[in-house]
Amino acid sequence: LFGVPPVYLAAHGDQETFDRARITEPFGYIVRPFDARDLYITIEMALYRRRTESRLKQSERWLAALLHATADAVIAVSTAGLVLFMSPAAEELTGWRRESALGEDITAILEIVNEETRERAANPVTEVLRKGEALVPPGGFQLASRDGQEIPVDCRAVPIRDDRGALTAALVILRETLQSEAPRLDNQGRKQAERVLVARQAGAAPSR
Repeated sequence: LFGVPPVYLAAHGDQETFDRARITEPFGYIVRPFDARDLYITIEMALYRRRTESRLKQSERWLAALLHATADAVIAVSTAGLVLFMSPAAEELTGWRRESALGEDITAILEIVNEETRERAANPVTEVLRKGEALVPPGGFQLASRDGQEIPVDCRAVPIRDDRGALTAALVILRETLQSEAPRLDNQGRKQAERVLVARQAGAAPSR
């Protein structure tokens, strides 16, 4: 309430009372009798924890705003291969709405096709989760979107680790390219395709 971290001053230290208090996620719990020093330390620790959590939430908001604003398609995946986050650009590129994609297996969302053989290629996120190393697949791949389109893309997949180095998730970044389409387009068609791509990445309607 009012940004003040809650600290309980309890008359009883039994497990039942403590369990009821724990549900409210307090920043401290002191059982009487206590002295002024104990109270001071508990309050200082609670205030420090509140400031730390506020900075973390602010960083998370900045990161979320950045990921939503970027023109690249960004998808975060758990170690189990399930989608945790999808940026608006990723929604547009894959044809999946974020609400439908969250919790789905990444292999259902991200289907990569070899441009030459037309065969399904190894999923870069699956490879990163298996090997624990960043992966930049070679060119010549297309993304098979949910609506049946095959879109040429550049792709990078990277592992996410915690402070101890343990793998906690993976991130895949996709960017639509014109590389595979260029040989089949005349000069006018190529320029129009470039305008479409730039407009799509900028979130604006292309001019004709």
